[in-house]
Amino acid sequence: MIKELIPLRHSFKFGGAQLSLRYDMRALLLLEEKGLDSTRIFAADITKADVFEYFAAGIEQKDIPRNKLDDILSAVGAATIAAHCREAMIMALPEDDPYIVPPKPSEKPQDDGKSTFVRLYTMVCDVMGKPDDFYWTSTVRELTSRWQDYAIAKGYMKPPDRVQKYDTED
Repeated sequence: MIKELIPLRHSFKFGGAQLSLRYDMRALLLLEEKGLDSTRIFAADITKADVFEYFAAGIEQKDIPRNKLDDILSAVGAATIAAHCREAMIMALPEDDPYIVPPKPSEKPQDDGKSTFVRLYTMVCDVMGKPDDFYWTSTVRELTSRWQDYAIAKGYMKPPDRVQKYDTED
């Protein structure tokens, strides 16, 4: 469907305004600069200050001053804003991310000293030839999906097995 091409964002209303959250690579960089990562938002003991940083990094309406974001956080409540941030983060993470689908005990990630983001940047910008802006304005889910499609088309990866459902009722 064509609407699948529209970048995913989590939207909610506040005081008659439509606000939206999207954790693209720029937002994840802002979080990293604050000492946070994509997993902290899922913690049960997250602080109001951390929720504020997730909210400020993910909000797409960048013209809203930080003090106004603090007012919104106070009015709506940290727990509600954290829930919105979690929903937006789930939309940004790959579908097989451990926070969405728990990993199998037998699967151990490879550790070659490079972060996932460095590897992803190399695959998207260097191998696929996409511009930097493409990388920074995409979510991890969008980048991994694009890479998988590209790798399958180029023969770097085996296509997934196709499953067909047949009507077995007479």
